[in-house]
Amino acid sequence: MLLLLLLLLLLLLLLLLLLLLLLLLLLLLLLLLLLLLLLLLLLLLLLLQRLLLLKLILFLLLHLLLLLLLLLLLLLLLLLLLLLI
Repeated sequence: MLLLLLLLLLLLLLLLLLLLLLLLLLLLLLLLLLLLLLLLLLLLLLLLQRLLLLKLILFLLLHLLLLLLLLLLLLLLLLLLLLLI
């Protein structure tokens, strides 16, 4: 009986780990998509070389990069929390 409970517990832990990995993969995909968006914005920037538009796009790019950094920090914190549990 005890062995059965232990096996169930292990199974649950494995499932949780798999879910966590899936979540991380999804977040990585999201980050990749954001990077692609950044690249597209840069291409647009190269195509449209007007000063006002240039400033606006640079502003947006800066904020997107900051958001990416925040996402990465959150991911790292999440991983650390999960390792501590």
